[in-house]
Amino acid sequence: MHVSTIQTQPFRPVLGETFQCKIGDFIFYVENTCSEPLINNFYGFDENKNYKVYGYQISDISTRPNSILASKVGKYYIELKDGTKYLLRMPNASLKGISIGDRIFNYVDKIVVVDLTNNLAENVEMNPEEVGFFKSFFTRKNTFPDFFRGQIVDASFVNIDEKGANHTLKKGAKILSKIEGEWTSNLRFDDEEYYDIEDYNLIQMYHYGYMLPSDSSRRLDLISFINDDQEKSQIEKEKNEANEEKDKALREKFHK
Repeated sequence: MHVSTIQTQPFRPVLGETFQCKIGDFIFYVENTCSEPLINNFYGFDENKNYKVYGYQISDISTRPNSILASKVGKYYIELKDGTKYLLRMPNASLKGISIGDRIFNYVDKIVVVDLTNNLAENVEMNPEEVGFFKSFFTRKNTFPDFFRGQIVDASFVNIDEKGANHTLKKGAKILSKIEGEWTSNLRFDDEEYYDIEDYNLIQMYHYGYMLPSDSSRRLDLISFINDDQEKSQIEKEKNEANEEKDKALREKFHK
């Protein structure tokens, strides 16, 4: 989760826009397949074909008094070479401090990982000690904002929220293992450390292979922005948005 992208300019996604890259030995492809709501389909695999990932993500943005919440509803599948298959439900993302205070990005709500082969599930809460904006002035937290805590249980004891990230455990669930850590740095199962970012070199992401004409790196508004030509970037951005509105009108006309 700590190997992720950041947005420096609010460019509107274009229907059919693609992106491909390589992260270490992992090759990844994604395409914007719907604009409203925003849906991305993705597929990736490692060079030795020990595993593959695929699925889709539906994204939505909502604003709060001093923050923005990005919901990520969708299904993420991971298949290992031996046939083991996992289903992931990702947490939502939050950007605080849009009006007051420091701007802080964090994951919120819950993440679920279901082992479909062995009928096990991991239910993890992100930033479990989080409190509201005003209450935070009177409450002291014992953990960092990137802290998470969860359990591994029988999959039948997890209620999955199909429309969000408010997953819950049913009564009587037997905890098989406890999980905690900080998503930016480490992971522990039953107090035994399984991952520490200090033990690994930072994985670099770069473009890979032949870049399709639809690849986001070929967007003229993005290229102009990278070259620090703000005026041209804005002009190209508005052109893309006008074309998207025109295409939308045509789809709606002929859909009827």
